[in-house]
Amino acid sequence: MSEDANFDCEKLNIINSIDNQSNNSISNVILFPNPVHSRIFINIKEAFNISRAVIYDIYGNVMIDALEDDIEFLDVSNLKSGLYFLFIKDKVGRKVTRSFVKH
Repeated sequence: MSEDANFDCEKLNIINSIDNQSNNSISNVILFPNPVHSRIFINIKEAFNISRAVIYDIYGNVMIDALEDDIEFLDVSNLKSGLYFLFIKDKVGRKVTRSFVKH
């Protein structure tokens, strides 16, 4: 199975995985400001080099897919107002999902 296929499987379980912790996840992730207007910043309190960040809407549609090293913030100014989920993955496969509100 390709990495993209695994990533797509993640969005099927995105609502169930919010704030859940496992051996392959990371905690201490803070999104701010929340609610957000234009840029959402990602603050992680432990060593975690973000390699991919994906924003999903409440229907599971990919709204933003960023494949960059060490992502510190995302521009969400083009998103409509509503609830979104940010899925973050690092270079060694650890992952976390957090929700945020766009105004």
